[in-house]
Amino acid sequence: MNNLDKQYIELINHVLETGYRSGDRTGTGTIKTFGNLLSHDMQEGFPLLTTKKMFTKGIIHELLWFLKGDTNIKYLVDNNVYIWVGDCYKKYKEFANSLEEPDYFVHVD
Repeated sequence: MNNLDKQYIELINHVLETGYRSGDRTGTGTIKTFGNLLSHDMQEGFPLLTTKKMFTKGIIHELLWFLKGDTNIKYLVDNNVYIWVGDCYKKYKEFANSLEEPDYFVHVD
């Protein structure tokens, strides 16, 4: 287990022990604390948690997308990474509102 994993587990325990319950938009509820910090020395390697399954392919494609300075989600969608699609569709609905969601995904380019 790396240092980041240890910090993550300590943070989860801190939230469970000292956090307070709060409602949310989904109705499942959340437990909140404020002012928490995880820090990572990049000389120790890439900060990837090993205590839970990660979408490694998506992480790599998103990192490449960021490094290219791209702002168009087409590259991500073409590589089956949909993490930004919902946010983009919300913005699209605010300004254009001409396509329903299934049609919008077909026209991402």
